[in-house]
Amino acid sequence: MKIYITIIIVLFASSLLAQSGQLIVFVQQECDTFFVNNYLNEVIKIASDTDCEFVLRDASKGIPGGITTTPAIIYQNHLGRSLYAARYAELNTIKNFIRTACAVPQKKGLLPKENILYYTEGRAKIAAPIKITALSGEVPKGFDQNNFAAKAREAIEKSMTEFRMAKQMDLARSDRQFYMDFHSYVDEDEKLYLSLALFSQFNCIIPVFEQFETPLIGKIEDFSRLFNTGAEILQKEILNQLKTSKIGDAYAPIPVDILMPTWEDLGLPLPQKAESAIAINENLTLRTGDWNAAGVIDKQTPLIQFRFSEPLERYAGEVQKMSGKMTINERGKITAGDFIVPVKSLTMGIESFDAKIFKSYLKAGRFPNASFSFQDIGTHEALAFGQTTQVTINGLFKLKNKKKIIPVRAQITPIADANSNAKLSVNASFQLNITDDFGIEGPDGPSPNRKLMEFNMNFLLE
Repeated sequence: MKIYITIIIVLFASSLLAQSGQLIVFVQQECDTFFVNNYLNEVIKIASDTDCEFVLRDASKGIPGGITTTPAIIYQNHLGRSLYAARYAELNTIKNFIRTACAVPQKKGLLPKENILYYTEGRAKIAAPIKITALSGEVPKGFDQNNFAAKAREAIEKSMTEFRMAKQMDLARSDRQFYMDFHSYVDEDEKLYLSLALFSQFNCIIPVFEQFETPLIGKIEDFSRLFNTGAEILQKEILNQLKTSKIGDAYAPIPVDILMPTWEDLGLPLPQKAESAIAINENLTLRTGDWNAAGVIDKQTPLIQFRFSEPLERYAGEVQKMSGKMTINERGKITAGDFIVPVKSLTMGIESFDAKIFKSYLKAGRFPNASFSFQDIGTHEALAFGQTTQVTINGLFKLKNKKKIIPVRAQITPIADANSNAKLSVNASFQLNITDDFGIEGPDGPSPNRKLMEFNMNFLLE
């Protein structure tokens, strides 16, 4: 279907309606064919379902400044204008975006970054934050972890030939970030194994690329060369994702010579408030204090899923209950949290199997709950409507009579529900060594895979 035909049909149909807001999509006809062919009609349907007027524009004829990539999805009503900054393939996320933006429009502003690698294409910037975990395994006595991290980062920066280093820079909402993770392990023979992972800014839980099964291998004294190679691999994958991703990470940069008309020049000023519009809470704010666990994000996604590490991923199940709270201060920062799971809400789908787990492995009669608590998680971006904040939380996990400090990687998005009530959507993941740290034997299989259990959490706070 041609873009211009769609424009005519949609604008004619939408002109017959009296919507209170507009959903505007900018595309570049020659570049955004995958989005147009596979997702445009779905976005049009979302606009209809949420009582929005739909407007489609060709960005090559002009697009307002501040928008650096297409497809670009914008919601506006009488309160203000908001740009969707997530994957266009995640349709439920677009619905949440509209529900939130109609009540709390985005604040103007850029995302500041420091000491960051970045790549420029047209008006778009692509940033690549680096995470280097401490060397683990049979670490030699007296090994200097700080020097190791500094030299590793130096090697990474040297090999990212398409990227430049900036002490300070600002990213627009439509720019992209890919997080590069480097995990190193040394064995008793001082052989170094370097594993790689690449995460989209839109999902810090599931990587878009990983190289764990076949890590880079070399001598510990030659670690810089391994980090050189790892950086080259991840740089190539970032550029590949930007062009070929089918899940919403690909983009088309806006050329620098495209006109930058105002919204008014394009005939898209903020709409007038519709007298018949459904009432919304225009004073929706990110309240300070305690936010309580409020169940699943949607009925199709379990509250907590778990499985053993590959190739034992067939041993999997879910946890169906959780209570607890997270505290936010007046600056939008997370200050504390305390969550409890009744272990008998765990299930692997077979009642007799569950009963054995409760009795023999978890000792549920003596230890009915597992818990995770934390204080002072350190520096992180403030939570705010219209953006997703990614944070790693180090907290105390308790299971049976054992305790362990573990890192939990989370992304938290303030949203508005169907009744314009503020909620926090939380996606998180963590890993437990259930054997070494909690004394629970895993299934038959290779080690350490049989010891490692992966957890993914999806829940709301209110």
